[in-house]
Amino acid sequence: MLTVNACAVFVLQFVMYTGISSFLQWYFYNKGRDRTDDWKLQPPKHKIDPSVWWLPIFDWLTGYHKRGRHPWHTLLTTTNLLNSCCFSAGVTELYMRGKTKLLLLPSATELPGAAIVLPFLARYGGEAVAKATWMAVYSVAIFLIACLYQCVAEYYWHRVMHLPFFYRHLHKYHHYYTSPSPFDDMMIHPLEGTGYYIILYAPALMFPMPLHSFLAYMALMGLTGIFDHSGISIRFGVRGSAWFGYDSRDHDMHHMLYNCNYSFPFVFMDKIHGTYRSIDSVEPSLISGPDAQELMARLGKKQRRGEVTDERKLD
Repeated sequence: MLTVNACAVFVLQFVMYTGISSFLQWYFYNKGRDRTDDWKLQPPKHKIDPSVWWLPIFDWLTGYHKRGRHPWHTLLTTTNLLNSCCFSAGVTELYMRGKTKLLLLPSATELPGAAIVLPFLARYGGEAVAKATWMAVYSVAIFLIACLYQCVAEYYWHRVMHLPFFYRHLHKYHHYYTSPSPFDDMMIHPLEGTGYYIILYAPALMFPMPLHSFLAYMALMGLTGIFDHSGISIRFGVRGSAWFGYDSRDHDMHHMLYNCNYSFPFVFMDKIHGTYRSIDSVEPSLISGPDAQELMARLGKKQRRGEVTDERKLD
């Protein structure tokens, strides 16, 4: 039997995912439908209906289907949402049984490397400062290591999904939407989704992580996964950085152009492998909002300097 904690995590993930995606729909697509130039990444392909909730399972209850949806949208998205919640509950259950490497409120002396690092740090600030410093440094470092692992593993997994056999049988469902919107991130074949969830949750079994570091890692991956498929321009971190900057435009470009920007959530693997395409390489007519205005401004400057004569040659 599952513990109460595992069941609670299942419900919590379902509620948080639904709440965040619903908020994005309400705030931007409903409340902000008359100012899409301020936030929309691609021009709207259908008229936005502000009166209907896009939660896929809601379709079964009302019989409503948003225009442009895949016939299997409700089935696949609901299945994958429940699948992701099951993975969260499963990892929680393993944690409760002591089968993961997650550490609940560990002392600094329990962390890897403590025997070497703590005596060194203690010479400069005392034992208490040394422990606090090592706890902070290790928590951040293991968080970054987990993110690095996920970015690398996800990149190669994603490239495999674009091989003809896997694309034809699995990944094509995710690419049905060239301009995704809230709740479309779960439009995945269940086998592909399961493979990715194994990658996503593996740090809990691979690395000795303080629980707060793992939760921060999961929060980052969960939020950016939703943002990537929201159709909304969202950026944070170091702007333009392949390592420390996030930009929802990058994955939106992947859905638009198919054969670029495989990385998630940071683009350094695309930069390394030469598969990155920036917003500058897209014709302005294909995008909208502030990105289009910014791109047209840069294009105008280049044309005035005589650097480009064709609006498609923006590199």
